[in-house]
Amino acid sequence: MVVVTHGDEALRDAWLADIGGVEGLTFYHDPDRHLYGQAGLGFSTASHFMGLPSLLGVMRLWREGIRNRSASGTRWQRAGVLLLEDGKLIWMHIPESAEGFRLP
Repeated sequence: MVVVTHGDEALRDAWLADIGGVEGLTFYHDPDRHLYGQAGLGFSTASHFMGLPSLLGVMRLWREGIRNRSASGTRWQRAGVLLLEDGKLIWMHIPESAEGFRLP
């Protein structure tokens, strides 16, 4: 599994060391967000980024002990989960909010 990131690699690596569970994952650094664009993952809208579902999701995660950390890159970048086979997109999930971000 490949995870694409665009923020500062040192902050990412420190975060991954804290959370663990990343064995077997490959990380690709895409600071210019070209791969995001190729997948159709543009910027969030203000209503997506600061909308009620996102804010409620942040509060629910906060109660579970999950907090924001030092961020880099842009928080406006939409996230998604893509499944490629032989270089072709065969499945994609773009969550409505951070709370809906789940791996298959």
